[in-house]
Amino acid sequence: MITFDTNIFCGLTALLSNILLIISVHRKEEGIPALNKETTTTFKGYLAIVILMHHFSQYTTFEGVFSCLKIYKYVGYIAVAIFLFFSGYIFSHNMVGTTNGKLLLKSVARIYLTWVIICCIFAPIILYGGNDFRYFLQYTFLMGLRIQANGIINGCWFIIALIFLYVSHYYTEKYSKNSLEWLLLLVVCWTLLFRMLNVGIHWYSSIIAYPFGVMLFKKEKNILGFLKNTIVRFGLYILSIVLFVISIKISHLIIMWLLSMLIPLSCFSAFTRIKLHNNILFTCGTLSLEIFLIHIKMLDVMLLLDSPQKGYMFWVMILLCLASSYVVNYVMKKLCNMPFTKMIQEKNVRKVKKGKIMESTIKAIPVLYERKEDCCGCTACYAICPKSAISMQPDEEGFDYPIIDSSRCVCCSMCLNVCPNQGSKK
Repeated sequence: MITFDTNIFCGLTALLSNILLIISVHRKEEGIPALNKETTTTFKGYLAIVILMHHFSQYTTFEGVFSCLKIYKYVGYIAVAIFLFFSGYIFSHNMVGTTNGKLLLKSVARIYLTWVIICCIFAPIILYGGNDFRYFLQYTFLMGLRIQANGIINGCWFIIALIFLYVSHYYTEKYSKNSLEWLLLLVVCWTLLFRMLNVGIHWYSSIIAYPFGVMLFKKEKNILGFLKNTIVRFGLYILSIVLFVISIKISHLIIMWLLSMLIPLSCFSAFTRIKLHNNILFTCGTLSLEIFLIHIKMLDVMLLLDSPQKGYMFWVMILLCLASSYVVNYVMKKLCNMPFTKMIQEKNVRKVKKGKIMESTIKAIPVLYERKEDCCGCTACYAICPKSAISMQPDEEGFDYPIIDSSRCVCCSMCLNVCPNQGSKK
């Protein structure tokens, strides 16, 4: 086992990360969605640090005043559940208006190619430690699996789980009207299967958070209305804390499932009142996938070397992890700009078919009015929007006009259909 003289270094890291999170809290303005890009990315940066601390804490003995840091041994599961919750919500948002498999291909390639690149970086060190190249190639590259020193095949479960979730989500959404129910059923079966196989029992329970993120996207307006009640909101916070305390002693499947749903919902409830902004955490958030995968490989290398480390090496490893994550992220961006992996652009595509020019256009953000005289202020668009993307904001004279939040709008055009002025133009 690796021993660290890292009490003070872990303590300072925990203190700094929590201070950064506290100073990043700001009051949320009206009309800004709860799960906006700035808030979610900033929080993902904080969660990346939490997960890193969680894994390093497995090899550290916290004593004295640092005993409180033992909490990091138990919060890794929660951080992963929130990650998956965000993934379900964001992937649902990106799927709106997408009928082909390019989004799925991009998402899977983004995860898998990142893992392959990281394996290439660490391959020389792993092979230097005596591992057979054939096993390294077969289990690390092709399947996202790795072999422990005792010969047990241990899955890099996060990669396998994300690919399974994205594929299941895409095809249930494409071929079934009851896509959420089917996705939830597949996730439950997947969790039970790995529980029977005795592989990743604890961690696979957290993937229930993904379909819950999908449900939030589909039912966001109803959930927002439910969370407006102060008693409900604080009851949710208290219940989440109680379940977390219970889960430390009892890791029962039902308890872990409830925890995976209630903790992300509590975060969403908090984000309806506050927003997060911090440049350092935001940068970590953009590198969160790379940080998660690279620090796992770093732990492999440390276990392979099996040499005691001095305290300052904890920070050195964090800095190396961040630097490596930036390099891998940069390489992935370059790959995504290549022709075969080029990102889908929001632009018009003109096709020629049977001598006729046909225009297929990705749906644009609706234009409710071009002049203020065209809006009567009836709030019909505001009331019907299923994603709460429209807010009524006063102009300089105090009259309310609808404003569309483009980051939340799914281009369903229900606002145009209900608008009396737009209807009269048809």
